[in-house]
Parts: sequence; C-alpha cells; structure tokens
Amino acid sequence: MNVSGGAFTSLTPPALPTGDTSGALTAVSCTTPGNCVAVGNALDASGQTQAIVATETAGAWAQAVQLALPTGAAGAGQDASLNAIACPASGHCTAVGSYVDGAGHTTAMVANQNGTTWGQGLALGLPSGATASQLDSISCSNTGNCTATGSVVAGTAAPLSATESGGTWSAATALPLPAGASSSGSLSDVALAVGCTGAERCDAAGSYPDATGRGAMGLVSHPSLVITTRALRRGAIGTRYLAKLSTAGGAGGDVWSITGGSLPAGLTLDAATGVISGTPTTDQTTTFAVAVHDDASPPDEATATLSITIGPATKSTKPGSTSKGKGKSKKHHRRTVKRGAKLTKVSVRHGSTVHFTIRCLGTRRCRGRAALVVVEHLRGKKVIAINATARRARGTRTRTIWLGSVRYSLRGGRAVTRTIRLDRLGRRLLARHHPLKAGLALRPRSARHATIEHRVKLTPPKRGPHGKRAHKMHAHTHAHHTHGHKKRHGG
Repeated sequence: MNVSGGAFTSLTPPALPTGDTSGALTAVSCTTPGNCVAVGNALDASGQTQAIVATETAGAWAQAVQLALPTGAAGAGQDASLNAIACPASGHCTAVGSYVDGAGHTTAMVANQNGTTWGQGLALGLPSGATASQLDSISCSNTGNCTATGSVVAGTAAPLSATESGGTWSAATALPLPAGASSSGSLSDVALAVGCTGAERCDAAGSYPDATGRGAMGLVSHPSLVITTRALRRGAIGTRYLAKLSTAGGAGGDVWSITGGSLPAGLTLDAATGVISGTPTTDQTTTFAVAVHDDASPPDEATATLSITIGPATKSTKPGSTSKGKGKSKKHHRRTVKRGAKLTKVSVRHGSTVHFTIRCLGTRRCRGRAALVVVEHLRGKKVIAINATARRARGTRTRTIWLGSVRYSLRGGRAVTRTIRLDRLGRRLLARHHPLKAGLALRPRSARHATIEHRVKLTPPKRGPHGKRAHKMHAHTHAHHTHGHKKRHGG
C-alpha cells in the first residue's frame, strides 16, 4: 500500500526471494517519500522460515532478499524473522528480530544496513541462564545510536533491552517486572516497545502477566552511570582538604561508598554528596576503591580506583618576608616611582601676590609653567589650557582666564620658590570682583594641558601706604577717560 494526499492506494508488492513460497512484511521505515525499507519473514522451498528485507527506491519496490543469519544458526535458519526496523538516514537502517541457534534456542539478533548492502545478522550477548530471547522494537536517535527492546526467558519471562552506541551493540540485559507480576515461561507473555529522543534517552511501554491476566508497564532509560573523576588533588598536613567526586549519566540520587582501601588519615567521604573533606594528619599516599549507585530500580552502579597524596605541612610566610635558601619572598611588591612636579607651601601676600614652592619628584628633570587662573564656577580639579589669555576649559562650559604665570626648570629632588603677581587683567578683575576665587595650575612641558593643584582666594590690597597710590591710579585712569571723552565730543 502507498499513501498520497491522505489516502492509501494499492501498489505492486515486492517479490519474495527466489524459491520462497509465502511471506509477510511486519515492519517498515522510510527516510523520504518513496524510499523505504521493510522487513519480515518468508517460507522457503524447504519449509524453513527465513528473515527477509525489501527496499523501495523512488516508489518502486525491489525483490526481497534473505538476511544472512549469525554464525551458528541451526540448519537452514528455521524460524528466523525480522520484527522491527529503524532508518535514521538513507542507506542506514537497523533491524531486529530472532533466529534459532545451534542449541535450538530462539535467540535475539540485530542486522545493520550500510548503503545498499545488509550485513550478516549479529547475535547479542544475553543474560545468564537465558533459554529464549527476541527483539520486537527498535528506535534510533541517529545513525549508530539505537535502543532495541523485546523479551527474554531466564527462568521466567522478563523485558529485554540492548543499546547501540557509536555503532557498537552492548550485551542485552533483562529489565525488572513491576511488583505483582506472574511468573511465565513464554516469550509472548511479555511485550515491550521503545521510543528514543536522544542517545540512551528512551521511554518504553508494554505488557506483562499478572494475577488479573495482563498488566501495563512503562520504563524510562538514561545514559549509564559512570564516575568522571580521574584524579584527586594533593593535600598537606594541617591544611583543610576538599574535593568532590563527580559522575555522568544515571538516574540521580547518587550514593557513594568506599569499597576498598582507605582515605588518608583525617579525611572522610560524604555518602550523599561525594565530597571528600577534612584536615589531613599524616604524610602519606593512599589508594582506595570508590563505588556509587543511583536511585533507579534496579540501581545503576559504577566503580573507580583513586588515590590521594598528602605532603608535609606548608610553612606560612608573611608578605615581604624571605625564606631560607630562596632569597626574597615569592611575593614581590613593585616600588612606586614618583614622577613630575608638585606645588607646596602656597601662600597669598598683599591679597594679589601668590608665593609657592615647586618640588621635582623622582630623579628626572622637571620643566614647565605654573599659572594663576580664574575658572568661572570653579569646582574641584579641572584640566585646562593655559596657553591663551582667556579660553574655555577643556571638556567644560566654563571660561578660563589667565592672570599670570612663571616658568620653572629644576633637577629631580630639588625644590624652588616662585612668585606670581597679577597682570593687568588680573588687577582689573580684582578691582571689579572681590574677593576673587582663583586656582594655581601646573603644566609640565610634556603635557598639553594643566591641572589645578590649589585654590586660592585673592582680595584687594589692604589700605595703607599703598591705598593712596591705588586711589590716585584709579583717579588718573578716570581722568584720562574723561579727557578722551571731551576731546571726542568737542568738550
């Protein structure tokens, strides 16, 4: 049958292998429309049941072929069958089923397709005491990673599972039946189908015999539990030790235990967290075996052999101290080298004259200019330009007015005292705005801008011997302006 537009239509069935008299296809898997693989069984001319595979390409079915059975199959392959198939990619399919081995036991098998060729059937390892087994369902998350389920009789019938990882199949294992299951010796009494969303991430559902007849069951799989810790760090006597053992896979709820050897004296293992902690008391190396199991039913288990080395107590050293035979302490403190010039001992005399000391830090020679400036709305230190009489401060909206400056040049470690007296513009401002808030700025020759180092408060000179002179100068200036006014207007 084929489906198109939601409706099934009849099509030419695949021909049976040459010589086979009858057959049945029991499962099919498709990678794209019209490209499928079907499996089942057929009765050959000698009356033996053979496992068969049929392939559809571009909507046309080729003649079915018999699968080569595992080595050791009984007779001509009586009662062999493929029951399920999964094709994660075109030309890559895996089928599962059963055959009769040389001992006359029905035995589970798997078969892989690579391209257009099917390999020989593979017999899986079985649980101890198994007398019959078969695989009825398979699901693959991608090529080479599949999980198959079925049933096994090992004293009593039970669910069976096998996992392919990276193209390699593990031995099949028996799964536990739910509580209250009845004992049965028939493979057909237990059925289990599987579906996988990722590698070893599968859900399975099926049925089993119980007191009422049949019961439903569900199972969940997970990656196998493994211990990922490969080595543990060294410790020292008297120093707190802490290390955590880690796992991957499993169902969670790990429980740890020491199964052989012992931990170094002073250390213990927390069974619930896998943390090894304590304060070592002995200089020694110990090797021990550790085991972990999860809370699955039945629990998954893993083991590993590890070792811990405890060394002598470490000597504590204070920062900057030295230890014998090693010269200086491992911890070095870089010595801070001071550079540039610094203004100190700033004082204002006569209200408009500023005295200060410039000291050259470090060992280099210091050159530059010191200036007395007014910055409107002066707030803290500002970077300013002092190469013009009046200009805006860099990065601000304030105007910087240069009132006077001096140059300096001195050797490293030396100091020099300098004086700045207000220039003409400064005297005008002082007479107009008093008191005047100014800043003493320093600009090294190597810098484009200066930094205000100190704030100073300028006030008009005190009246006294200079008061009359200041008054006369003011009067003279006033008279000069008056005379000019009269001359211009003919007065």
